[in-house]
Amino acid sequence: CSSEFNLDRHICRSNSSSSSMSAEDEANADGDAGEEEARERSNEAPKDLDEEIQQLIAKAKHKLSGVSKTMEDNGSRLKKLQKGFSDLKRQQAHVTREQQQSLGQLQNGITST
Repeated sequence: CSSEFNLDRHICRSNSSSSSMSAEDEANADGDAGEEEARERSNEAPKDLDEEIQQLIAKAKHKLSGVSKTMEDNGSRLKKLQKGFSDLKRQQAHVTREQQQSLGQLQNGITST
């Protein structure tokens, strides 16, 4: 058959109807060429694939260590904030007691006069 042969579909297409290839035929031809290149690269793929996997693992470990560091920093900041809030609450309670005492003294002073 003097035509383009698509291995995936096992279909023989004739180019006799037009002297140039249609856009669909060109796309199929490009796809077939890409598939051949992919098959040729599949022999090299295990090494490249292993290297790519190792690179992805290394990248993931790096990101994970960054996230762990951020979590530790946030944890220490959270503890500082909790301590600061408890100190503030204690101080507020102390000021409230002093304020109540001062108001009580003022009221006693007003009533005694």
